[in-house]
Amino acid sequence: HKRIAACISALEAACEANVKASTNKASLQLRALGWTPRQVEEHIRKSKRRHSEESGVSLAYLLSSEFLALAQDRSGKEDPTFYDLKDAFFFGGRALGAACLCPRDGKPGCALVDTISHKHRGRCTHFLSWTWGYKLSIIRDALGHWHDVSGEDCAEEVFLFMCFFVNNQYRILHGEKTGAEDLEEVFEKNLARIGKVLALLDTWDNPRYLTRIWTIFEQVISIKLNVPVTMVLPREASQGLLDEIEQGKEGIMRVKNSLTRVDSASAEAFAPEDEAAVKNLINRLFGFHHVDEKIIQFMIKWIGLVMETHMKNLVSNVKVLRISRTVTTSDMSPVGSTAAVNFNSGCPLSPCSSSAVVNQTITGVDLDVDLGSAFGTPLPPAAGLCRSPARSLARSSPSPRSSYSVFVSSL
Repeated sequence: HKRIAACISALEAACEANVKASTNKASLQLRALGWTPRQVEEHIRKSKRRHSEESGVSLAYLLSSEFLALAQDRSGKEDPTFYDLKDAFFFGGRALGAACLCPRDGKPGCALVDTISHKHRGRCTHFLSWTWGYKLSIIRDALGHWHDVSGEDCAEEVFLFMCFFVNNQYRILHGEKTGAEDLEEVFEKNLARIGKVLALLDTWDNPRYLTRIWTIFEQVISIKLNVPVTMVLPREASQGLLDEIEQGKEGIMRVKNSLTRVDSASAEAFAPEDEAAVKNLINRLFGFHHVDEKIIQFMIKWIGLVMETHMKNLVSNVKVLRISRTVTTSDMSPVGSTAAVNFNSGCPLSPCSSSAVVNQTITGVDLDVDLGSAFGTPLPPAAGLCRSPARSLARSSPSPRSSYSVFVSSL
């Protein structure tokens, strides 16, 4: 039994990686242990189907220059929406995966996730709730921002259930089935299996997300199943939300009013038949008013969490950045100068009372601050100042006669 189990495990791994030689080797081993050719083939078919249905696209691939170039080349647009990519990817003579047999039903035309490299697909870790009306830049910016601040695994180990990639669009877009077919059973099963949701909003100010019936449905089922939902915004929209909150009661009420305009009965979908099917299901299971109330409560709770987190950061994470510059004179005697700059930071360095080595990394620093002006003269370009967070602020001595030290302390 142990030998059979080991061979089955090897066969499934080979099927997932789509390595023919390894698949044949494991198949022969199972046959030597008494499996019939039919049993082996049936297990291969089921394994490939399961891997296809449960695989997601990697965050690393979505953020890669490879996917960006593919999307721009196919669509002919600098910043296409996923509606633009729908036609570019799934219709015409260059349709991706059109000639490939689908591991799920054995027919020509497979899901996009089945066409990408093995390293860019894997068992889903997060369900992405979003809409095809978003531009590619919105998706990439919001997901990149979430990954930067979330502390999640590396982007190569985050795999998203993203309907554009995971659903077989040849069956849906070419009219063989609707996107809402077996919706309740399939969606709840996938959501329960994955266990985490990322809800991607384009903005906090009248987000498109709350006008689409699919995303409203995904939210309410997440609430029903008690699946954790993380709200995700692009960088500029995220900062805009915090700026609005800092306006006080008036700003907070603007945020609340914007994010609680929910009317599921009036929400729309790209395909009229999908819209009708989802609305019928919502009305049968919950009722539109109940759905609206649930989502409004969730949004209010999220706004409160954003406010609480932001206030805590303002109170506890204000640091002092001190930069010490030592200039050596011609007679080698040091002349020192020190400047301090306040900033709000998620800096991982422990507060210290002495200078740290120059090449330590400081994250969350507002690098638009002109640190050199604290000394009255700009820092030389060779000091290695970066404009991107999570990079070294100062990496090396700019010259044999000058050196810079960086350290952080609490106010």
